[in-house]
Amino acid sequence: LNYAHGVPIYCVSIGYAHLGKMTLGVIYDPTRDELFTAARGKGAWLNDAPIHVSNYSDLINCMLVTGFPHDIWGSPGDNMDNFFRFSQLAQSVRRLGSAALDIAYVAAGRLDGFWQNEMYQWDIAAGCLMVEEAGGIVSDIKGDPDYLKRPVSLVAANPFIHPGMLEVLTEVRENRFEIEN
Repeated sequence: LNYAHGVPIYCVSIGYAHLGKMTLGVIYDPTRDELFTAARGKGAWLNDAPIHVSNYSDLINCMLVTGFPHDIWGSPGDNMDNFFRFSQLAQSVRRLGSAALDIAYVAAGRLDGFWQNEMYQWDIAAGCLMVEEAGGIVSDIKGDPDYLKRPVSLVAANPFIHPGMLEVLTEVRENRFEIEN
């Protein structure tokens, strides 16, 4: 959608999984000529330089990023409650419009954490391997490390804030359940 509207935040993302486990990932951003790569057990790279997740340990110092489902108004996982809560707890929350680049930026330490509900595997596969290889943690929003299973949801962050992000998502989910019932 960004590409179609002339917004220069888009990429090509290719991931390869073997037996359900990500093995290779490549994300290319043609507007900045940045090539993010990762191979299981070999690290993550940006244009031939190694990359690492950030080391912030408190959400208040972190810049987070997220996205929203295409059917935001008809979805129980619309992400608005999460967005508002993280906006209160983090330094800032961004919405760039390219999940693959969002996750690659977490791997490179440009952003500190990413979360989103209702996604497609092809949007996240390559970037998730990059975050893992760059020293981060990746799971679904309930903490399950099998982030490729459906329905796809994701938390990708440095190892210091990942547990805290899961706690916030659980708190929001429980509060939402109480209000609905």
